[in-house]
Amino acid sequence: MSSSSSGWKSANPPVSPQKGRRVRDKIETSPSSRAKCQRCDQKIAKGEERVGIQAKVEVEGLKFQPWQLKYYHAHCVSEGTTRKLFLEDSTAATGNNATVKKEKKAAAKKTA
Repeated sequence: MSSSSSGWKSANPPVSPQKGRRVRDKIETSPSSRAKCQRCDQKIAKGEERVGIQAKVEVEGLKFQPWQLKYYHAHCVSEGTTRKLFLEDSTAATGNNATVKKEKKAAAKKTA
């Protein structure tokens, strides 16, 4: 990793610009307890709210930097950083993607 990796240990990790990104940031409920918080180095428990922030990762031997989600506990990220996240829409910030999909389907049926 590069020397800029120390920036991930703060409550205000770098949020990448939206241009050129393939995947959006996420606020969701953790489906398992495998992910580790980039700030406090503790496991994120299953069912706990987590924040996924896109980051470019340096990989030796590659000429480009692939995007990867870096996960944090919701309480380890400042409100200012959370406001800067590149989410799909404002309802995605609830962390329940299944509910968002159901709401979109219901809205589509009403207009049809």
